[in-house]
Amino acid sequence: VCVCVFVRSLFNGPLSTSLKHRLTRNSLLSSPDNNITLLFNLFSTQTRTPFLYLTDPDSKIHKRRIDLLLALRKNLSQQHFLNVCQQLDYELAEIYVEMSSLKRSVLGKTPPNDVTHAAAKINALIDSGMQHYKAFLDSLRQPDGSFPAKFEEHVARAALMAHFWLARLKTLKLGMDRAATVAAYQSSLEDYKWLVAYCERHPEPPIFAAELPLCREMIELTPARIRQALST
Repeated sequence: VCVCVFVRSLFNGPLSTSLKHRLTRNSLLSSPDNNITLLFNLFSTQTRTPFLYLTDPDSKIHKRRIDLLLALRKNLSQQHFLNVCQQLDYELAEIYVEMSSLKRSVLGKTPPNDVTHAAAKINALIDSGMQHYKAFLDSLRQPDGSFPAKFEEHVARAALMAHFWLARLKTLKLGMDRAATVAAYQSSLEDYKWLVAYCERHPEPPIFAAELPLCREMIELTPARIRQALST
């Protein structure tokens, strides 16, 4: 995919004047390889600013972030922009998960006739979040498909957190039948065990210290939840 063509399309779209100026000043069109990170940072920062919430409180800010970042992600070659693609996948996963949490928090206020649709939307957001966490983790795999014995320092924390969120998200989907519920808890349990085993092999530095006790707790609690699901 030609990054230059994509960037030109952005210039013809709803980019702010200041954003266009900064991109032009940094010669993105002539040297995209050196400036694509700037584009990612600008998109991420621009859609996080509180000003957007104040001036348009009813807008879909999260959706805007997704639209911008997903468009960039789809037009980048992971082979040439691996670090940026990893950042994009991780941030997109976080946004989808945050959206699912927000929608879940108001599910109790949803009219009865709309609950099924709202639950389906939450599940779709969870699926999208999981998809991007998996894409991030897949980018860390070795040629044989396995993970390295130890993650590189600059991605280790993110890799463990992606595993952690996958373990959690698998059991958060709504309306699952018994078989799907049991499968989700079993898969989640394996993820928690993997995390504990990794941290025991690599205790220093303690980059996962806050989450590790929770993983151990879930290893103890999840078998009972599997038995409960089987009995219903």
